[in-house]
Amino acid sequence: MSNRTKPIVVDPQYNVGGGRDFAWAEARVLTAILNQAIHDALDEPLDSELKYEATEWLCDEDNKLLQLCLFIANMDHNRILAKIARHGWNLNL
Repeated sequence: MSNRTKPIVVDPQYNVGGGRDFAWAEARVLTAILNQAIHDALDEPLDSELKYEATEWLCDEDNKLLQLCLFIANMDHNRILAKIARHGWNLNL
């Protein structure tokens, strides 16, 4: 299977199914942005500026880039926020 035909791998706990046709390269980039932000928010040290910035970005429901990433990756924003909250962030959920 070539790289162009491989499905985008999304953590199944965030996947809400569905999806639409989207250019392969753009979909991969947007999914990578979202996955990196989730990784940074969950796995960086507590005092990391990167952790704070990733968490702040993931919590910004008005961010158009975040919404596009969530849509393309078929990820549920509430599940992501719940997981971040379980890792010690008080998000007032």
